[in-house]
Amino acid sequence: MNNRPTKQQVEKAHDILKREKEYTEASKAAERARHVGKCFRYRNSYGGSDRWWMYGIITHIDTMNNLRGWTIQHTPHNVIELDTNARCNISDNMEFITKNEFNEAVRDFYTTITDQIAECME
Repeated sequence: MNNRPTKQQVEKAHDILKREKEYTEASKAAERARHVGKCFRYRNSYGGSDRWWMYGIITHIDTMNNLRGWTIQHTPHNVIELDTNARCNISDNMEFITKNEFNEAVRDFYTTITDQIAECME
């Protein structure tokens, strides 16, 4: 007895898998699109005990379907970073915040930068 699938059965199985993959990719794309415009904060570190908040806003999806946006952070080592094309990976360590909370973090960041620049110019 021949237990090998027929050509039609193989083609049908292939079509089903293809549709499932397309559905999964469409679902993932819809999920990513749902995050565009959202603000977040992320507990960041260099791997030691020092931790700080990195704040961000997801602005778009790039051509490789990655979430992209702006991130700002001021580390305990006095490193100030602004990334206007950051890859924003959704993770359990990320907390979504309101636009007002994000704007407050940006204002604090701006104040820190302008104060430090003013010190240098004195």
